This record gives sequence, structure tokens and C-alpha cells, in this order.
Amino acid sequence: MKSPIQCHSALRNIDSEEIIDINDAKGLGKVFYCPYCKGEMIPRCGKHNEWHFAHKRSECSYDKYLHSLAELKILKWIRESETISLSLPYKSACSESVRCGFYKRETCAIDDNNDFNLKDFFGQCEKEKEIRIGEKSFVPDILWHCKINESKPLFIEIFVTHPCEKEKIESGAHIIEFCIKSENDIDRIIGSTIQESERVRLYNFKPLEDVVGDKPCGPVYLHKYTIFPSHKTFLDFHITCRYVPSLSDLYKSYTLRRGFFEMTYRNEYDAQIHNEGGMEVMGLAYASQYDKSLKHCWLCTNQTNSDGFTICKLLKERGSRILNKDAYKCPDFQRNEDIINEKIEILNQYRQTHYVDVWVDNAQVLT
Repeated sequence: MKSPIQCHSALRNIDSEEIIDINDAKGLGKVFYCPYCKGEMIPRCGKHNEWHFAHKRSECSYDKYLHSLAELKILKWIRESETISLSLPYKSACSESVRCGFYKRETCAIDDNNDFNLKDFFGQCEKEKEIRIGEKSFVPDILWHCKINESKPLFIEIFVTHPCEKEKIESGAHIIEFCIKSENDIDRIIGSTIQESERVRLYNFKPLEDVVGDKPCGPVYLHKYTIFPSHKTFLDFHITCRYVPSLSDLYKSYTLRRGFFEMTYRNEYDAQIHNEGGMEVMGLAYASQYDKSLKHCWLCTNQTNSDGFTICKLLKERGSRILNKDAYKCPDFQRNEDIINEKIEILNQYRQTHYVDVWVDNAQVLT
């Protein structure tokens, strides 16, 4: 059988806002008062059941009790604390982000938070006090007056059964809404940093601007396609942004040069690039502009497609389905200018919307 919801707090006196916890009630008296209905509450501190307060004559709405209790406890916390911290999120990027071609806010910038002491901006606070903003009047659960501009108050709203009204949100006032389902939720709020979450909602707070500083960006994993002077190729998946310290020996900056042609790009799927053979084919075609002796089956007029396989027409005539991996030794290689120009054009179009670092001969960077 589910235990009934019990009240663990009460008013010490009917005409005060002093809250007494049930664990502190024993020996202080026999009668206390409900924060909502002001009815008499009796402490039950027996040996068998959980200690709690019980209404003496009539049952009270637990939701309304909880709402009133939250108002009083949060109001006391605000009035008596020197610091009420509000944490707002922002994006932090490294100092090189302004000139890094690979920088993307959504993946590179790091989520961070900046804490503000609300008591530096807001002074007097009152419970259920009416305030007029523009042509409309509002009664927030707790009204926290702005020290600088009275028309920019902070509303503290307690959501037990009803969320903050649309009109309040549209008023432009700063609003912090606490979602409360139990007394434990109230206790978790008191003394903690206020931060948007499942239990805390913020309205009308202006997002913080991105900060460019000394903190490194998040890891940026890149692919680098390298063509060596021997015309052998290598696709490296363990490349990071040049500005991020190496995470381990497996990762290295894309600026460590080893080939005569290197093309570095983000690992992002693009349907057209994929359907045209991938970035490696694009890189081969692009590199062939600078080294006319570069040979590869993908650049040859004898290349053809059969049943989804790329094969050599000459080998097919000879009964083989295997491409010659040593195309640079093949006496039948014939450079296909149409294919090369087509791939170069596709890559150039791709580079109009995606940054690709192309490096040729002694760090000559093409843009």
C-alpha cells in the first residue's frame, strides 16, 4: 500500500513566516500552523511511523501547501543570502577560431557557463506583490525588484500544478520558474546555483555571446588524403585541428606534411562526393593538375564499371576483374582529361560551402 503524502514543515506561529521542520518540532510546542490554510497542525513524532505534521481539523490541499512552503523558503533564502548564483550558458572558442577554416561553432566551441550573483542586480523581494508592466498588471509568486530599472523585475514562479502563464512570459520580465513536486525539491533549490534544467526554467534571459579566449576548442577530427612523391597514397583518419594539443600519439596535426600533395577535410558525408567516388578520387584528380605523370586507374580512359565494380576494360577483355594497383607501371595508362576535369569541378563546387585544406609542394596552400 502506498504511503500517504505527509507534511514535514509548518509555521511556528500563525502570524509569522518562520518555518519549522518536523525534526526540530519536538519539545517546541503542541500546535503549529499550515503555511497555506493557516490551520492548526499537530506534530506526529511517534516510534513507528515517519515523523510528520497533521492538520488538526480539516485536510488541506498538499499542492497548495507545497506551493506556499516553497514561496516562504525561497523568499527566506533570497533575503538572507549574500549570493544567489545564476549560471547562464555560453560557447567558448579558442583564439584561433577567427582564422581557422575548419572552425564550426556547433562542433568546435565548448559549452561553458558564467555565474552571476543576482543580488548584484536585484534588491527588495516580496511575496505575491502586484506590479504593473506596460498596460498590464501581474502578481508573481515572488517579485524581485531590479536595482537599476524598476520596469525590469525578476519573477520567481513556483510550478506545482500550473506552469507560468503565457502573459507573464510575454511581459518581458526575467522569470525563473522552479518545478516542484516534493519538499525535497525545495530543499535542493535552497543554496544551490540556479541553472536551467528539467526542474528549472528560465525566460527572457538574453543568451550570452560567444567568448573567444585561451581555452582550446573541442577535438576536431579530420581526414587527410596524402599522395607521396612515389605516387602511393594514404588516407589518414587520425588528424586533429592544428590548434588543439594532441590527445595521444595516435593523433597528429594536419599540418605535419609528408607527401607532395595533401588534402585535409572534415569527415562529413556528402551525397554527390560519395556517388562520384569519394574525396580520394577528387584528390587524385586535383593533384594531377600539378603532376602530369600521376597515374591511377581512376584517372584512366580504360576504367569502366561492371556490376557495381570499377574494373579495367583491358583486364576485362583478358578475363580479369581486378584493377592494376600499380597503375604508375602500366604501359596502357591513358589519361582521361574529361574525368579529371569533371572531378575537379565537383570538388571546386564542394569547396564553395565546405572548407578543404589543399597543400601542394612545400606548403603552398590553395584557396
